[in-house]
Amino acid sequence: MGSALTYGVQRLDAEHSYPNAVCAAFVASDLKQNILPEDPADASRLLNDYTPFVKQLAGGAKIILLPEMTAVTLDAAIARLDAPY
Repeated sequence: MGSALTYGVQRLDAEHSYPNAVCAAFVASDLKQNILPEDPADASRLLNDYTPFVKQLAGGAKIILLPEMTAVTLDAAIARLDAPY
């Protein structure tokens, strides 16, 4: 654990040596009600819960990742769910 932490700190300190580096962020939740919600209302709630974090991270991150299996959505709802992003 200590060596991993030391390595991470050294990498962060050496950030300036990677001029083409891209800052990325990952937004996820491990709360039980947020694990692959299938109900459209729950899927919408989860994505709405992510929105403030995504907007905050967008100030510095060039790439923001959400889990591949975030929520089950219907084709008809995709445009509405994508709108905030």
